[in-house]
Amino acid sequence: MSTTKDTKNRDMLPDGVTQLADTRLHAVVLLVGDRPMPALINMTSTQIKKSKRWMSAMQEIQNGDNLPTFAHCYTLTTVPESNDKGNWMGWSVQPAGPLNEQEHVDAAVAFYKALRAGDLKMRADTSDQHGGE
Repeated sequence: MSTTKDTKNRDMLPDGVTQLADTRLHAVVLLVGDRPMPALINMTSTQIKKSKRWMSAMQEIQNGDNLPTFAHCYTLTTVPESNDKGNWMGWSVQPAGPLNEQEHVDAAVAFYKALRAGDLKMRADTSDQHGGE
């Protein structure tokens, strides 16, 4: 399938409406208080470098302790960012140590297994992506 660049240098399908965007999805277990909830974090455009750094950090930690990547916690916050195209909020990812609560471990394992088995499908929704993108 061929694409063309639009006036904003985005890859567009021949219909001129559908945009193809490089999107990195991270399946996570979000802790709301102490309650674990499966979630997806969608990183595109200016956030792709952060996704790559996060993946490298996860791999480094995993190789150091031989635990799967989902056995670790990370603190994600948003930070203001800008470039010549505008201002937006971007991700900041910091290691927060291994999972300690069995309920959190169980939720992470269940989510991982459901994704691996194909019982859940990950899909990026980029309809509300803003700024610098």
